[in-house]
Amino acid sequence: MPFSPDPDLHPIYGAAGACGPTAFIARFIRLSVMIVPLLALLAGANAFAQGPPPPPYVPSPIDSLIKAQDSIITAAGSAIAADSTRIDEYEKIIGIYKARKRFSDELSLADRMRHRNPGASVAHFLYADAQLDNGAPDSAIGSLRKALIIQPTFVRARVTLAEAYTMLKAYDSAMGQLDTAIAFNPRYAQAQMQRASLLTLMGRDSEAVLNYRAASELLPDTFIPWLRLGRGLIKIANYGDAIDALKYAMSLNPDSPDALYLYAEANAKGGDREEAVKSYERFMLRFPTDKRALDAERAAREMGGGRP
Repeated sequence: MPFSPDPDLHPIYGAAGACGPTAFIARFIRLSVMIVPLLALLAGANAFAQGPPPPPYVPSPIDSLIKAQDSIITAAGSAIAADSTRIDEYEKIIGIYKARKRFSDELSLADRMRHRNPGASVAHFLYADAQLDNGAPDSAIGSLRKALIIQPTFVRARVTLAEAYTMLKAYDSAMGQLDTAIAFNPRYAQAQMQRASLLTLMGRDSEAVLNYRAASELLPDTFIPWLRLGRGLIKIANYGDAIDALKYAMSLNPDSPDALYLYAEANAKGGDREEAVKSYERFMLRFPTDKRALDAERAAREMGGGRP
C-alpha cells in the first residue's frame, strides 16, 4: 500500500495523494517539536531533584599553609641535594616536620644534618631537639653537651638542656643550666619562663613570681606570662598585683576561661566580694560547659550571688 500522510499530524498534506518520504520527514519534524520541550522539562526536573550545583572550591587557610610548606620542603630539598652542608635548608624542613608532628622524619633528617655538619653547634642542637620530641631525654643530653662544647654561650641549647634534665627530674642540674643561660642573656624570655616553671614545680613560688614578672616585662603583649604571673601572685597571697596582672591578661585574651576564673578567685580572696560574684557569674554564663562552672556557681552562692 502506498504511504499516505496523516492530515491530523501534518495538515498541509491532503488525505488523498501519497507523499512517500516527504510525509515521513514532516511527521518526524512534528514529533521533534513536541518531544524536545518535554526532554528539556525532564532535564530541569532532574537538576532540581539533585539540588543546586556545588559552590566553587575555595582553599582553606590550612590547605594554603600545607601547600606553602610543601613548596618550602621541595625547594629546600633541592638545595640540600646540591649542597649537603646547607644547615639553613635542613632547618626549614625540620621545622615543618616538627610542626606537623612527623617526629620520626624530624629525627632522621636531623641525624643526617649533624653527620654532614659535625662542627656546627646548631646541627647537634636540632638533633637533640628531635630526640626530645621522640621521647629520648637521655640521648638528647649527650647531643646538647656536644653543642655546648662547640658554643658555650648557646643560650637556647642550655635552656633545652634544662628541659631534658627536668624531664628526668634532675632539678638541680636543670636550674644550673637556666641560671647560666640567664647570666649569658637576661633578656631571653624563654629562660625566665622555664626557670619560673621549675621553681613552681619545686614549690618555690615567691622566687617563681620574680621570673614570671621578668618574662611578662620582656613579652608585654604575650598572654601566657601574664596569666602565670597572676596565678603565682595568688599563691603568695599578693591579691592586688594578681588582679592587675590578670586584668591585663584578659585584655590580651578576652576569651580565656583560665584568666577570668583566676581573676574571680583573686577578687574573692582579696576581699572584693561584689567583683568576685560578678566575675564568677560571668564565668558561668560565658563558659557553662567548663568543668569549673559548678565551682564558680558554688563560690558565687557562698558570697550571696549565683543563680536564683
